[in-house]
Amino acid sequence: MSKTFVFSNIFPSYRKSIWKLLLDVKSIEFIFFYSKKNHSSIKLDESLINQNKHSGKINHVKNFYFFGHLIWQTKVLSKVFKKVDSVIFLGEMTVITTWLASIIFRLRGIKVIFWGHGIYGNENSIKLLIRNLFLKLASHNLVYEKRAKK
Repeated sequence: MSKTFVFSNIFPSYRKSIWKLLLDVKSIEFIFFYSKKNHSSIKLDESLINQNKHSGKINHVKNFYFFGHLIWQTKVLSKVFKKVDSVIFLGEMTVITTWLASIIFRLRGIKVIFWGHGIYGNENSIKLLIRNLFLKLASHNLVYEKRAKK
């Protein structure tokens, strides 16, 4: 059975159903990491954590916010040398630990997957350059819609 780490900044209620489906996959062991600290109005849903069958598969990290939008997540860098087949990060370039962990995982030959919006299309030239550099850290990018794919 292969193992995939999934790192998220929070556990939003709108992702509960996809997380549940992934947790029930038999051929891949998905291990989730998220923070309870939420600096947005997004509703969180931790009901999966209370189910014994998912014990140990849903774990907490702590988010520390800098300058209002940069995020450092605890425990992420401690996972970069664990035995894992792939990792999924949110495609948020404001998470500093995602940059560092992605580089280390890629150097180890581990597949890095970003799950996000890709290029928004409204970035100024500097932000677009940084976003492109960030997105190239991933082996694969999962995007939400066709516009982002283009």
